[in-house]
Amino acid sequence: MRMPPESADNIVRHFIEKSGGLIVYVSDDYGFTRALRNMVSRVIGLRGDALLPYTSLDAAVEKCVELREQDIPFVVFIERMIDNRPSTDFIIRLSRECPEARMIVLTWEATQETVAYFFELGVSRVLVKPASANKVIEELAAAISPPKIGRAS
Repeated sequence: MRMPPESADNIVRHFIEKSGGLIVYVSDDYGFTRALRNMVSRVIGLRGDALLPYTSLDAAVEKCVELREQDIPFVVFIERMIDNRPSTDFIIRLSRECPEARMIVLTWEATQETVAYFFELGVSRVLVKPASANKVIEELAAAISPPKIGRAS
């Protein structure tokens, strides 16, 4: 008998509560930062301290390395553009220093080529803004627990 797929809310809740996972958020979009904090606390019913917001790319990488060294699982939301500059160098550096890091790139527009490029760099998901709370939670859950490809027999 097959089990029904776990809900996105439950995947994220389990990641934070049971696994001690954290969400690192690198952005200069304060509106989205506030919205993300609300989603984590209201939609999933979790405390706000599971979300670590950063505006500095260097500080965010240092924190991620620290989390990796402490064996604390984390997911990184990273804006495609920060201070009007692409965050590509950050993505490459984080992929190199924390190969197990799961990253979700936030962007206002994405072509197939852009999305493919991000996947090549090691990004787990690409999320086009504006996005509903459900969409953000679904992408977060998919980064935490990637969908299985193929069918179990």
